[in-house]
This record gives sequence, structure tokens and C-alpha cells, in this order.
Amino acid sequence: MSEREMKNEVYKETNILYDGDDFMVIEPLSEESVYYFTNNNTGYVKYWSEHSNDKDFLLIIDKKNTPTNFYGIENDDGKIEIRYFDGKNFNDLNEDDLLLVQRMFGITPLSSGVFEVLNPFFYDGSTYGFLMDIKNGDGPNDDLIDSSDIINKIRYNEKRPGKSMVSLEFDDAEDYFLALGAQEDSLYLIKDLFDNYYGGSDIEIISYDQTYEDFNEGYLLSTFNEENNELLKHILTYVSPELSPKLDSNIDSWNSTVSTTLNDMFEREIDWIITDATDLENGCRTKQLREDIKEDAGDRLGEYGIFMGECFSRYFTTVDILIGLYDKSGSRSQPLSSLLSELVDGEDINYDEWQFESYCSDDFNPELNKQIKVSLESIIEKIEESDEFIDIKEYSNLYTKYVGKYGFKEHHKNPISGDFFRIEGINKKNNKIIVGVGKDKPNNFQSREYDEEGFNLFLNQPELF
Repeated sequence: MSEREMKNEVYKETNILYDGDDFMVIEPLSEESVYYFTNNNTGYVKYWSEHSNDKDFLLIIDKKNTPTNFYGIENDDGKIEIRYFDGKNFNDLNEDDLLLVQRMFGITPLSSGVFEVLNPFFYDGSTYGFLMDIKNGDGPNDDLIDSSDIINKIRYNEKRPGKSMVSLEFDDAEDYFLALGAQEDSLYLIKDLFDNYYGGSDIEIISYDQTYEDFNEGYLLSTFNEENNELLKHILTYVSPELSPKLDSNIDSWNSTVSTTLNDMFEREIDWIITDATDLENGCRTKQLREDIKEDAGDRLGEYGIFMGECFSRYFTTVDILIGLYDKSGSRSQPLSSLLSELVDGEDINYDEWQFESYCSDDFNPELNKQIKVSLESIIEKIEESDEFIDIKEYSNLYTKYVGKYGFKEHHKNPISGDFFRIEGINKKNNKIIVGVGKDKPNNFQSREYDEEGFNLFLNQPELF
């Protein structure tokens, strides 16, 4: 077969879309066509053969360098990939690189006729393509909505189609922040804060253990209102009379002593206070954290002409604005959500540390004092009516005498035996003193119980034990 005959056969298997002075744009229909127009580039022929059933392909042939230099362009359901062969190597490009590559390799600029052929290939079926259709007066259609998972509605402006209103809607806050390219660690926090139609649930900013420590340090006593301070005074006259008068001269120490005493003697009732304080603090700080993040991120797209209707949910813009944003982006074929992530610096959307820096601007003390009152009244009822204490007055005297003298779980050394010991409380069932004894180390205690006489013997005649 002569060269002319071969050329004729190849052209039968080629769809020529544009044939200018410097470039041709073709759609190859067979391996022979690809082979011919790429100057026997077996690597690209093999690639085309493997993917031609799944993707659409075009070739731009540089006539001045034919058939050495060419562009291989493919469209995979709107995803555009371009490979430019410079005679030696393949270079991956995007649509906008078609201008840059001409300067990089010093080749003839692509003509307007080439781009007229390429544009429909690039953008047909894409969000950008449907936006252009509306701008050109083709009227509203569902194709634009179907092309994007965040375009919800089009309000068509017949006189000025480019001003047609576009409504964007995100399924939840997580989708909104994903579109903005938020950091992965922040997405976990966002989901916890704004899930369930942006209501979300309270998150643990402070733990129960933190509040437990705060209570034992005496900090929560400062939240007691006047009524609860009177109830507290009433309790102390029973369980620790020496603490009943409030020591204003050393208030921090007094608060801590009273708190640890109550926690040791009435663990369940104090647990109610600690749990409520933790929940109220977390609820308050979670609410403030939500407001802070809304204020920071809710209108991030406003500077690009995309305006907030409902925070993290509904936003509004126009066809012209979206087209303009696409034109400034690196790729007109990308989904709208990808375009938005290019606009906003995702590195700046990082709230991982914000929860630990949050604060509570609301006063939840009135609500907390309701639970404090319930707990204190329950303690008084337990003291006066229950049989948990074999003798409440004797218990109070023993607690005052021995915990008051040696402290609660404070380490001491018996000067006679050298043993370590500490007072761990008073057994309210038998009013015996609970003593931790360590033979050789101050942190390896075994609990024992003594009546007063036995404890004094332990101190003064340890050889009996």
C-alpha cells in the first residue's frame, strides 16, 4: 500500500474536528489513526487502546513539528487530563497550561479555532459548561443542578441570564467545611459540634476528673449561693464542728478542707454536684465554641460573591460570579466543591485547639445551685434519718479529733516504731478509725481499723501490733 493510500485509510478512521495552518484537532477512531498522527508513539497507542472504551480522546497535532509533538487530551466524565509530548517526554497539564506550555517549549500558540473545538470537549457536561449555557440564554435546566452536589436551585433571569440566582446547599456542616478544605482534625470537631441539622451535642471540653479536682481544691464552694451556704453550715455542725465557722482569714485552705471532707463522707451526693458542674460548664463552653466557629467560618465565601443565607447550609450567588471564579481558577472542568476549596485557605480552617481555649460567657451558677441544694438537703436527710451512721455525734467528734489533728490521708511516721501511717477516715458503721499503715514505705499502706484505745496503743505501744 502506497503512502497516499495509507493516509487515505487512516483519515477514514479519523474524525477531523479542526484543520488550520499550524494545528489539527482530531478524534482518533482506531489504533492506526493514533499510531499515524503520533509518529508511531507506541506508548501512547497502548495507553489509548487501554482506555478508549472508558474515556473520550482528542489529539492536537502540531503541524510544524508533525508528527513529533502532540497533545493527548482525554475527558473522563468531566475530568480532563492533558499530556503534551515534546518530542522526548510526556508532560501532564491542565486546561490553563495550554497557554503556559507554549512559552515553556517555545512552540506555536494554539489558535482560537483550536480552542473553539476544545471548549465544548472540556466543558460539555460540566458545571462550568452548564453555567455558560445559562449565560448564553439557553434558559434554566436541571442539568446544572445535576452537575453539582451543592447546587440546589436556579432562579433564571430572562432579561439578564448572567444575573440568574444560584442557590447552593450543603447537606450538613461537615460538607460545608469539606468544600472549604478544612483540616482533617477539625472535621471531627465540626461533626461533633454541628451534626443533627447543625444542632449537635455538647462535647467534653473539661473532664469529670478536672471538675473533681477543682471541687477538692475548694473552687466550687465559691459558687454556693446564700441558701446553700446555710445548708453547708448546718451539715458541718454535724460532721466537722470545727469547720462550721467559716475562716475568712484563710479561705482557700478552709474551702479545700471542707470540700475534701464532704467528698470523703458523702461521695454520692457530691458526685451529683460534680457531674452537673461538668455538664453545665461543657454545655456553656460548647455553645460559645459553636458561636465562635460560626463567626469565623460562616461567611468565608462572602468576599468571593457567595453570600450566606443560613450558616453552613444555604448560600446564594449568580451565574456570572461562578463563571468568573471558574475563569480565575486552574481548571474550569472541576466540580464546584473543588473550586470552593481553592478559594479558601484550608490551612487557616483549623479549630483543633479552639475547644481548649474556649470560655463560658454565660452565668450557669443559678442552675448549678439547684443541684447543689438537692445534694446538700440529701446529705442532711441522710445524716438525720438514715442508719448509715451508728452514732452521728460520736462520728463527728472522732472525725474532728483525729482527722483534724492528723489530716486526711496525710503521711506521718510513728516515732517509736518507725512505721508510716495516715488517717483514711472514720468507719460510720462502727465509728472506728480507719488507719493506713506502711511498714517500710510511705506509699504502701494497708488499711486497719482501731477504736480510740487501740489507736492510742498503736501510737504508743506499737510492739503490741
